[in-house]
Amino acid sequence: MGPEHAWLKDINRVKYVAATDSEALDAFHKLTLLEGIIPALESSHAIAYGMQLAAIWMFLIDNH
Repeated sequence: MGPEHAWLKDINRVKYVAATDSEALDAFHKLTLLEGIIPALESSHAIAYGMQLAAIWMFLIDNH
């Protein structure tokens, strides 16, 4: 991580998260099958985290 990213994290302007390669591959397959979009593996990590966030939001909405 470069100094600018470290600074942005220190001032709470960004939040860094992680997704495993397994989660990324699962997201890759789901997006490809459901939408016909073939993402890069790097993008699939972001998609995996987005899917995790969507699942959390759906749980919160359903249990409100």
